[in-house]
Amino acid sequence: MSDIFESLIDIFKSLGDIFESLIDIFEISAVLLVYLHFTREFERFTREFPLFTREFCCFTREF
Repeated sequence: MSDIFESLIDIFKSLGDIFESLIDIFEISAVLLVYLHFTREFERFTREFPLFTREFCCFTREF
């Protein structure tokens, strides 16, 4: 009978380890999503920057 309880305790410990690993994976995923969003916005900014500088140059020439 005691072997059954020890086995159940081991199973629950293993499940706890699995849930901790899943939490770590979700935290890493959240960080990656933030990083991807940042890189996408930075790429957009660098792509649109020449247009901004051209328009700003035209704007300052008018004054």
